[in-house]
Amino acid sequence: MYFSACQGSEELEQSQEKEYTVSIMARIGKTVSGARYLQDHENAIASFSKTDDIGVFMDNDSAVRWIFDGTSWTTEKSVFWKDKNQEHTFYAYYPHSGSKAESKENIKMPSLDSQNGTWENIDQYDFLVASRKLSYDTDLGNVAFSGDYSFKHVLSLLKINIKGEGDMAQAVIDKIRLEGNGLTTQGYYSFETNSIT
Repeated sequence: MYFSACQGSEELEQSQEKEYTVSIMARIGKTVSGARYLQDHENAIASFSKTDDIGVFMDNDSAVRWIFDGTSWTTEKSVFWKDKNQEHTFYAYYPHSGSKAESKENIKMPSLDSQNGTWENIDQYDFLVASRKLSYDTDLGNVAFSGDYSFKHVLSLLKINIKGEGDMAQAVIDKIRLEGNGLTTQGYYSFETNSIT
């Protein structure tokens, strides 16, 4: 007689896959109350919003899109640890651009050319980055971008209020020119150099 069973080995494979799945936790800034955007004494907790998406590179692999559902981060296809004993480097950025040609040295940042100076939809112009090196055993497969590893702003929005007084109360400014180092309206971010080109 000959008996064969596959169910046990399939269950073992499924439990191993589940055990070595990458999970993501992400925060903006350190875990203290603060403003993501400030406007005239208004404060808001620095946090991601429902449907925000981030791109995450594991070592030199392509970026995987992770979507926030308001509670946790999920991806369309599970990501697994290549080796649970070795350290891997995770590079994350917000917002995820969706470009297939993108690499961790060449991430297209949102263009600021159409930013009109209002606070409505300002998150469309935000660009945040985070990175972390760890092994599976550091936190049982969870990659936590929090505390010292939390997402940080790459750019700052500069808002200038000019008020005319006296004879200049009705003045109209038809051109402003800003000069300085690090001014940009469009660029590409590199995790290798931590800079914008």
